[in-house]
Amino acid sequence: MHFPSKCIVSGGIIVFMKTIVCAEYQKEPVLRTMAEKNNGLLTDVRVKSLRNLIDTESFDSVVLQLQLAKLLQRQKDCFPIYADMFAYPAFIGEILSFARECALYDVQPDDLPAGNSMQRELKGILGQAISLDYSEKELYRDRQKYIERIAGMEKIAIYPQFEKDPFMHRMLKDLEKRCECIEPPTHAVPRKLRYALNMRQEIEAIAQDICLKEETCNVVLTAPSAQFPVLAQVFERYGIPFSSTHENHPLHLPKIFAALVRLGLEKDPAYLLDAIRMDAFQV
Repeated sequence: MHFPSKCIVSGGIIVFMKTIVCAEYQKEPVLRTMAEKNNGLLTDVRVKSLRNLIDTESFDSVVLQLQLAKLLQRQKDCFPIYADMFAYPAFIGEILSFARECALYDVQPDDLPAGNSMQRELKGILGQAISLDYSEKELYRDRQKYIERIAGMEKIAIYPQFEKDPFMHRMLKDLEKRCECIEPPTHAVPRKLRYALNMRQEIEAIAQDICLKEETCNVVLTAPSAQFPVLAQVFERYGIPFSSTHENHPLHLPKIFAALVRLGLEKDPAYLLDAIRMDAFQV
């Protein structure tokens, strides 16, 4: 593990720089905000993303794909369903990408569903991919060491950020418990509230809002039998094109949506497996 230099020498005195951990897209706004608070001056401060602070040995994706392709070609007879796909680099790349995600989630092939022959073959293929060496394995294995090293740095602070990568998200949460956290500037959020005395006026307000913004939108009716005839009359008068759908039977799509929302919020291996069982990923 290698961490960049964290101090500067001025006049024979070692001055530790303050390190702010933030997302890449936040670097410029963070520096600008700090400069504004300090009369336009900013010294001895650096901003780094968590990925930049963690320096792991990188593995060439092309080399890994070639290794996996060669490994699978030698075992084509074991995978009659997917054997023809081994000739396509895109398929090899998808398998390798998913295997690297599994390493960060600590998901093993045996944890994946095996309800039919296709799923069983995929488990075997992923088993071969997971056997290769890549940086995600080291990152998961030594994650606590990285946390200890970063938390032990002089003058380090965490800026609130949205991290979509599940592994980095968990590391940030652990670091927030041990490091200083910067309070982001608050911004007033404008709100527009509309009050209507009756249903027709409420629908009129919706129609006027659509005409002003000229954007496609969905209108969800809480009582379709009573509200839809009025909505149809008002929308026709305003010249707003619309179509309606009404479903009485349970849909699979909301279950997929709920599974993906839980995965996005919690970033937990169990929710990843739930999303896979719900067939949330087409590839």
